[in-house]
Amino acid sequence: MIPNAIDISYTTFDPASCPPEIELVVQDLWTGAEQPASRVTNLRAAHDAGKRIAGYFAVNPSLPDNAAMARAGVPDDLWPALVFVAPDVELYTTLTAAKVRAESERMSGSYGLHTIEAAPQRPRVLYTREDFWRHTLGDDASFGDHLLWDARPGRAFSPYGAWLAEADCIGVQTSSTSQLGTMSVDFDWFNLEALMGAPAQPAPAAALMEARIQLVGAVLTNDMARLVADLVLFGVLPAGTAALKLAL
Repeated sequence: MIPNAIDISYTTFDPASCPPEIELVVQDLWTGAEQPASRVTNLRAAHDAGKRIAGYFAVNPSLPDNAAMARAGVPDDLWPALVFVAPDVELYTTLTAAKVRAESERMSGSYGLHTIEAAPQRPRVLYTREDFWRHTLGDDASFGDHLLWDARPGRAFSPYGAWLAEADCIGVQTSSTSQLGTMSVDFDWFNLEALMGAPAQPAPAAALMEARIQLVGAVLTNDMARLVADLVLFGVLPAGTAALKLAL
């Protein structure tokens, strides 16, 4: 696999050191303990350089909402540009499948919605490795709705969890820390064609409500009035929303 992506995390993104064949730049948004200081400037610089951008966040079982820590501080104009924001499942040996699922649901639901008018739906990608998944998650096979980003530099694919063939890997970490010009990076390969064409995961109604879109009592424009009517029709908002004051 020829790398077409880099994980920059704690380095400083340098456009001059990033060749054209590197199409995707991935940034750690939350380590489980802190937000890398360069995360926003790296995303901005990579985006401005014409690269696709994505993120990931560690799932710390002792914290209630790691997805919120990944989302916090990322500017609203950059957030929709992220191709995916993957839970990182490889660090904490007390993790459970239920905790991983909850964090993924929060990211795909509450924090996957930038605004109700323009909700960026992202494919669900999960970053993990075989030995960790087997030993800590008990080889849980219930995550078939997630595309696998497999951390296995220098190793051949081995089936685990819900991912039974090499084709189930949307991404592969191909090397650990390496030098690329002025940057210290991990190299990755992604099936970008499949990734960009992957079906988005629709946010459930509960996640929409969690997004704290405060509509009740609001004075709405005609466009928003029609939007609310559609959401009520399809059962996303409760029927009582019809009591809103609409500017018609």
